[in-house]
Amino acid sequence: AGISHNDIKLQATGSKVTVPQNDIARLMYYLSCANTCLEFDIPSRLTSYQNWSSLDIDEQKAVVVLSALLSPELLVGKVFFPVPSDCELLGNTSNEFYKLTESSHVLAVAGARAVGAVVIEGKKVEVTRFMLMSATWLKNYWIDPIRAKMSLLTDKARRDSVRTSGRFERPQIIYVRNNDACCGSCSLM
Repeated sequence: AGISHNDIKLQATGSKVTVPQNDIARLMYYLSCANTCLEFDIPSRLTSYQNWSSLDIDEQKAVVVLSALLSPELLVGKVFFPVPSDCELLGNTSNEFYKLTESSHVLAVAGARAVGAVVIEGKKVEVTRFMLMSATWLKNYWIDPIRAKMSLLTDKARRDSVRTSGRFERPQIIYVRNNDACCGSCSLM
């Protein structure tokens, strides 16, 4: 151990964007935001939300699957932090990115950092920034579009299930659990 005195400063790093009014574009923007916070190397083709209409059906499915994999359940409280929509740090937007900068005085405790890592699918992913978001942002860029586009996956599962078993059993899909780590207003249950 050791004694440390760190000055931690927040630096807003976001910019205003316009996201097309399309569910795939919105999920691509969600992935773009996740990729901004994590060093996850999501292919730019899946995060370039302005070019959503150029994706083929398999790429659209990849956007949906990756959005489900990087669900708010995984990211809220680690890199996405819910705040009230009137929070001053949002700066009249529904989300804002921040970078933590840290300058150490005296001795730092080994391993102490302003940003850290998240484990996703067994892979340690560095957190480079974090994002503050309103409940409206989460609803617009993940909850509503993932609900609408899960059919890209479940329609195929339904057809495959009917073909193999003669009947369809609806898969249980849980998007976000209503718990203390979340904003509380994003439960889909």
